[in-house]
Amino acid sequence: MTAGAVPGKFVGPQGPRPRRWWAPSRVFIYGVLILMALFYLFPLYVVIVTSFKDQKEVMFSGIFALPARPTVRMSSLAPRAASMTGCE
Repeated sequence: MTAGAVPGKFVGPQGPRPRRWWAPSRVFIYGVLILMALFYLFPLYVVIVTSFKDQKEVMFSGIFALPARPTVRMSSLAPRAASMTGCE
C-alpha cells in the first residue's frame, strides 16, 4: 500500500505517462540508424555478389546486378592473385 492511499478506494495510475513508441523523434532516429546500417553493409553486399560473378560479368554488368551464372571460380583465384601482389 502506498503512503496516502485510502484502503478500498481506487487511486489510478501514478507516475509519468509512458512515451509513445511512434513519436516523431524516435521515427527519425531509427530511420537514420537504418540508413547508416545500409550504408555500412553495402560494400559487404558488393563483395559477396561480385565473388560469385565471372570476370566477364564483373566487367560488363552493373554493380547491383546479381550473377546470371553463379560460380565460385573467382573465389578460388583470389588467394593466388593476392600472393602475386605481395599481400600475404
